[in-house]
Amino acid sequence: CGFSAAAFGHLGHDVAAAVEAHEAAGTSVRTGALRRFKWSEWPSDLGGKPALLPSHLGQGMGNVTIESDWEVTLDEDVDFINKLNISGVLRFEDRPGCCRLAARYIMVGPFFGRLEAGTEEHPFVQGHAHIVLRGQPMTPELQRFRPHIAGSAKWMKSKFIAVQGTLSLWGEKRSKIWSRIATSVAAGATSMQLEEGDFRVGDTVVIDRGLETRRISSVQPLDEGMIEISFTQPLENSYRGADHVHLGREQTQGLMAASVGLVDGHNIVVEGEDTPGVPMCSVNETQVCPYQNGLQGGVNLHEFAKEMQHYLATTGSPNHPNCRPCRAVSEMHYTGYIIAMAHFNRDSDKCPKDHGRIQVSGVAFNHASSMHLYHDYAGGNYPHDVPKNFQRAWTRRPFTWWSDPIWAELKVSQPTTPSHKIVKSSFNNTFSGNAFALATSGVRVFPTLPVVGNVIFRGGVGLNGAARRQWSSLKFNVDTMLPANDNAFTVTQGVGSPNDEYNSPQNLEKFANAALERFVLQDNLLVRAHLTALSPMVVTGNVITGSVRLQGGPLANPAPFANNVVNAPDDPACIFMMSSGDHGVSDNVVFGCRVGIGFRQSGGLAEGAVRRMRILDCDIGIQYFARGPDGMRHDSTPTKFVVSDTVLYAKSNRGGIGMTNPKVHSHMLGEPAPDWWTAGARSFTLGHSSISIDFHSEVARTTFAGYEKAAGGVAFAMGEAAPADTSDADFHPLILSSLTFDGVAEDSRIRASAPTRAAGMDLRQCLQIDCDGLRNMLLVDTDGSLLSQPGTIVPRPQKFFDKLSYIDPFGASTMEDLIPFPQRYDRFGRAIPFPAGVDHGTGGGLEYVCNQQSFTAEGVAGCDVLFMGAGVWVPQPGLALGAGDRIVAIRNDGGMVRLDPLHHGWALAAGWVRAADCNLTQDPAWTEKPESQHARRYGRVEVGQFGAHPNASRVDATKGPVYTVPGVWRKGCTFDSDWSAYRCPNAKHRPLVIEVMDFSHLDRRWAPVTVEVNDKWAPQGGAMNVLTGPAMMWPGKRLQTFHALGHAGMRHNIYFSADPPKHLRLHMLNADRAEGMVVCIYYGVPNSVVAYVDGKRKAPLGGATPTWDNVVLQKLTPDMPHGTYYYDRIGVETGRPGYLYAVIRGGQTIDFKISHKIVLTTKVEVTSDWGGWNDAQGNNFFKSGIDGLVRNIALLVGVPPSRVSILGEGTAQKGLFWNEDTTSKDFAEWMWAQNQSMDQMPLEQWLTAPAAKGLASAAVDRANSSVLLQRSQFFAAAGVHHPGERSLLQRFEGSVGRRSWHKTLSLLSSEERAVAIAKHSQNQIEVETEAQLTHVLAAQKAQEELAANNESFLEYVRNTSLLPVRIEVDGEDHPPATALCTSEHMVDCKALEEDSINKDEQVIEGQALGLDPEDRQGSKQVDVTKVSVDDVPRMNSPLGWTCLPDQFDDGETCDCDCGIWDPDCDDGIQRVFAVRSTGSEMLTLIDQEHAETVLTILDGDGNANGVIDGFELTRLQSFGVSTLFGVAERIIKAQEAGNNEGSGERW
Repeated sequence: CGFSAAAFGHLGHDVAAAVEAHEAAGTSVRTGALRRFKWSEWPSDLGGKPALLPSHLGQGMGNVTIESDWEVTLDEDVDFINKLNISGVLRFEDRPGCCRLAARYIMVGPFFGRLEAGTEEHPFVQGHAHIVLRGQPMTPELQRFRPHIAGSAKWMKSKFIAVQGTLSLWGEKRSKIWSRIATSVAAGATSMQLEEGDFRVGDTVVIDRGLETRRISSVQPLDEGMIEISFTQPLENSYRGADHVHLGREQTQGLMAASVGLVDGHNIVVEGEDTPGVPMCSVNETQVCPYQNGLQGGVNLHEFAKEMQHYLATTGSPNHPNCRPCRAVSEMHYTGYIIAMAHFNRDSDKCPKDHGRIQVSGVAFNHASSMHLYHDYAGGNYPHDVPKNFQRAWTRRPFTWWSDPIWAELKVSQPTTPSHKIVKSSFNNTFSGNAFALATSGVRVFPTLPVVGNVIFRGGVGLNGAARRQWSSLKFNVDTMLPANDNAFTVTQGVGSPNDEYNSPQNLEKFANAALERFVLQDNLLVRAHLTALSPMVVTGNVITGSVRLQGGPLANPAPFANNVVNAPDDPACIFMMSSGDHGVSDNVVFGCRVGIGFRQSGGLAEGAVRRMRILDCDIGIQYFARGPDGMRHDSTPTKFVVSDTVLYAKSNRGGIGMTNPKVHSHMLGEPAPDWWTAGARSFTLGHSSISIDFHSEVARTTFAGYEKAAGGVAFAMGEAAPADTSDADFHPLILSSLTFDGVAEDSRIRASAPTRAAGMDLRQCLQIDCDGLRNMLLVDTDGSLLSQPGTIVPRPQKFFDKLSYIDPFGASTMEDLIPFPQRYDRFGRAIPFPAGVDHGTGGGLEYVCNQQSFTAEGVAGCDVLFMGAGVWVPQPGLALGAGDRIVAIRNDGGMVRLDPLHHGWALAAGWVRAADCNLTQDPAWTEKPESQHARRYGRVEVGQFGAHPNASRVDATKGPVYTVPGVWRKGCTFDSDWSAYRCPNAKHRPLVIEVMDFSHLDRRWAPVTVEVNDKWAPQGGAMNVLTGPAMMWPGKRLQTFHALGHAGMRHNIYFSADPPKHLRLHMLNADRAEGMVVCIYYGVPNSVVAYVDGKRKAPLGGATPTWDNVVLQKLTPDMPHGTYYYDRIGVETGRPGYLYAVIRGGQTIDFKISHKIVLTTKVEVTSDWGGWNDAQGNNFFKSGIDGLVRNIALLVGVPPSRVSILGEGTAQKGLFWNEDTTSKDFAEWMWAQNQSMDQMPLEQWLTAPAAKGLASAAVDRANSSVLLQRSQFFAAAGVHHPGERSLLQRFEGSVGRRSWHKTLSLLSSEERAVAIAKHSQNQIEVETEAQLTHVLAAQKAQEELAANNESFLEYVRNTSLLPVRIEVDGEDHPPATALCTSEHMVDCKALEEDSINKDEQVIEGQALGLDPEDRQGSKQVDVTKVSVDDVPRMNSPLGWTCLPDQFDDGETCDCDCGIWDPDCDDGIQRVFAVRSTGSEMLTLIDQEHAETVLTILDGDGNANGVIDGFELTRLQSFGVSTLFGVAERIIKAQEAGNNEGSGERW
């Protein structure tokens, strides 16, 4: 193994003798005597004392080696050594004035290697050991450091002490080097009293948060161990002592005391020299260096060096005239660093391995620590081993130096197991660098003893993670390769493994790695030093005036992070928490912070807890905005955040916030790599973030003290101060109990005055209206400790009557106008008025009058009504408006005015007039708070009144108003103006979650969704809550999950703006199972709706389902069992069919799924067989005849008779929102001509309605052209004029209707992308509203024809004795695949569920369309005149295909991101080279030819494994300064970021 026998003499004479006597001595082991000498007396036979080399070489004494069998005493100053290799012992002589050692690269070799200034048993007490590390960022890198480092040593950079043996620095002992201030001291004082401390005259101390340092001029002992220290200069600031009391509360005495710590005064110093470096700093304010902010664009280091050579040749100085050399530490943030690393024998794995150990006490590290105790050097060609794996490298070598079998063979005691020890030392990193990182790469080779009694001034400390401190200037970081080595971390984020993040490939160091022992940090003073503390760890008794990045642990006594004091007013938060489950933080004092404890994103579900904490004088005591379950994956895992047994004190002026309402998001509102520690989330178009379904917070046994409204203080602030929050998650409730308010008046307990926000059409905005969170916030007082009796606090309605922030394509003026059409129109399309007595606006609307001077195409005075045809506007004869006629418009778009069909009638639904032909008489812009469009049309009414307008509803069940109050249910509540919220004693508000489970739940929009709550079992007339759903976190993707605030015991009427979801899930959260609520959901479809509870089908309530022979409405009550339901396809309550009634109980969910159906229109001969046509009971009509018909239909379709139900007779069903004209598919229509007029509108009339879909006709093509034309006008208005830009936008427009429309966004500029996303959102609004208008217009038309149709119907029956009836045949239903699916498999489950739906539809359509109308079965003639089926546009999609069916294998386009592979992508595949940016999902293409050349030269001639690794890396320099070098560099970076996984190719 290459040992020298003499070297064993370092371990004692007995060990040396045993080695000499071993049989291997004289053969494989070098023998000889241990050489001991002083540096000044260096023996001539060993080469003599090193001398300085010529100065122009810049290497001082060059390279010096202390051989393994030498023991050298440093007895004089040495300045300086380029490379110092200590394979033996180099020991500072302990005498006054000795000594100074300056070097660039210091390596303490393994086994016998030792750099020593004292030992624990014999401290260094007389001398002054001073180690200086010299270097700057451009210092040449080491090519190699044999024999200690295998492969290249360039990664080590310069200015370091690398330890494979022992670094032993033990200065003069002191009892304690920091203390709290005993008595508060004022500015200007020249002395202060301390509770304790071993301070001496001449020491320099840092005070409190490092705002000033002072040199001690005298030390006087006081009683009880206290001391008084005096300074040479007066203090600039005042400081609190242990006598300080906050807000007059005696229990706070001493909690906020400042501390004093020793930073300079030790007799051992390790210093990172402020070496002059590259000439890139300005000479002065007028002589500004062009490189002061780094190299200019297009200038590389090679070109920079050439320019410096030019100045050397022309001016004699190698720098620009305006530039001077920058200082390495103070200006370039380039410190020295110390690493303890492993040693592996290069030749045999059976040789012992070793690892460096660091033992220091009484040492001052000045910008020269950045200490990493367990470096991940793994031997080989580090860091380019593939894969780099320290665990594997360490464990495959069986013997450590201290436990090798050789000791037993030699019959001597084996060496003591080493350990790291860092105690009572000072770490000064004022300008740059960090203290130390107690972090491994998965193996703790030996222990680190508790780190105790140190003073750390600036920088950072890491436990199981990097010591992170971000310094401001990084322009001199010239590292060119990944992974970021320790030196790069020194410059940027500190030392420590780069793999301490949760997404690291190995994930070896993060979050409760049970294989690792706990690191202990105890009784230290951290002055503006940042602490990263990840489990497993123990941090106790420390005073920390920098932020803490903490992964909380179990909160049992003792907690892993406890009894610490944290004060970091300059940082975003004092404690940044990463916790999950019941882990968290407890038993600490936090004070003087912007945020006391801030929970942010973590690798898993955040959850977490705060217990037994004392939080004082903070802007915000507790702020929680972390990661929760992913609602996009329908993950409803219950999660919670708990605060208990904690005291929160107001600021000294009685201001501040106790806590804001906690909330969660699945990701922190943007990816990739949002800066969630400091700046919050990053808005980015990649990744996703969605709200979480089931999260709440509990605050129990907590005291709020001293908050005062007049000073801005409040205990709970709702909707405030969450970084990057869109306010779409503020609905997560707070459950309160056992609260105490100490000196907090009632007006200072709650503040809910924050306005709702984030309305818009872009990313992180909610469509149409502000996000729902604050309109549905909830605090539940379980024991009356807040309200004096149990109850709830709920929000005020916001902006319900304010003008919308966008121009609605159909003229909606306010949120009130967004109430879905079916909720505000009756079965005949007549309007149900809005309420009087609310805070509505006045005026508004868009109106014109037809000019007297305008003429139609026929030459008549008036205004033509134009329709789009073949790409041009065509006037419609007979529909022109007369001169002077009032024109009610929806919008003005490109000089064309869209007519309001509900004012002008269904015939003009798609009509426009020229703006030039009319005069504007009313504009929404003229009114700040307009009246809603619906109220302008139909007026407002009191409760129980019909509207006066002739088109108002006349159905008793739908008398006005639609609702009585906006917002959530508030009966019995009192508005508290101080809180800006409602106090609701004894109320039981509970979250009601409406979750759309359809496969297209991210692509379609069902909103706005309304939840109207009342206590009268009424279909309308209660509190109206309008929901828009969460913010958009991906272009075009909006999660359709709605958090409404319901109330136990009440009825909740739910309406969707779009067609109802095929699969819907409801949750009643945070409620006891004894609590329930009734929901009534408007479906408006003739299909069956089936319920599932826990994945099992739930039968409808027996006898409750209305039929034509059972026209009874069964009232459900909240105390009925969970899942009790029935579906009314007749419309017993309001005359409008299609309502689902159900009971949902607390803490449970229920799924509703629309079944498949076919609707058959048939004629039944009315003969005497019916028996009793005029019978008052009507029994035979509905039983004997129809029952026979049912049997015959069942035989024809091939389904059990129990699956067939009778809906009603013919035109008796005309005019319903769900009539077949609006729901059937054209290819499934099978109509006999004689029945056409009875069962559908004339086609030519229907095509005049807006948004007629699914009909292959020229009129539909014209409608689509109209939409495209309007989009073109929109983009033109946005300033897009360049032909190339127009081409890209046209490509975007061509894909708008496709599921993958967002793919073309990458082709657009950022401005165009914003326009495109906004336009897509606007299109969504337009499509929804047109669909609603379609239903209303159809109902109005049917109402107009009702009387004539009824007469025609009766005449037809009298003349033919044939009764037209409609029969529904239900398809087989299956439990939804997602009912019991975990979130991890939700995508697969949804694909299987949709595939099942599609296949069921194919089966039932095949049965229906295969009917022969001439077939006769049984005794009755079954004459099928029409078959219509469900509209399932994706019915023919292959399993897993998520785009439109016609996109799959269409022979034209390769569609990506569609779930499964598109066969179109098989053709024309072109191989490209791409690399992924670190922390991003974006791929960057690199030149094909260049990449192939690089890989062929490097990998092809190497190991051909598809990765540039091993010795191949040493050949990079063969490319010189060339493009190929840059390409190779990018490939290597991508490899390292991807854990060096090969491409699968071989070169």
